[in-house]
Amino acid sequence: TRDEARGAIGGCGFDVIVTDPPYGEREGFDMTNGPPLIQLLAAMSEDRRAGTPLLKVGGRLVAFIPDPKKGLGFEADEMNLEKGMPSECQINDAGLELSLVCEQPLNSSFSRWLALFTCVK
Repeated sequence: TRDEARGAIGGCGFDVIVTDPPYGEREGFDMTNGPPLIQLLAAMSEDRRAGTPLLKVGGRLVAFIPDPKKGLGFEADEMNLEKGMPSECQINDAGLELSLVCEQPLNSSFSRWLALFTCVK
């Protein structure tokens, strides 16, 4: 759990979190509560409000977001980054700002995006 992870480093927030969460059916991920990155930011917002932030101010969250060109309910050649990205409000509630987004093409039908967030509060 997040509390156990913080406890392992003395109860402080982390300097960096790097995540590449599962998104697809193959991984058995349930999208009922939204994409994994949005769920993570919701948890970070909850922790921040409770006074136990997951990241230190100035810390970084690095996340990969898949962008399937086909399958998983998306239309071919449709840019799907927005479907996995949190809203500006969700980013702000988590105490973050979006610092960088860049694409990594993997093949003709799939790529992923690297999103870098900085903890500002």
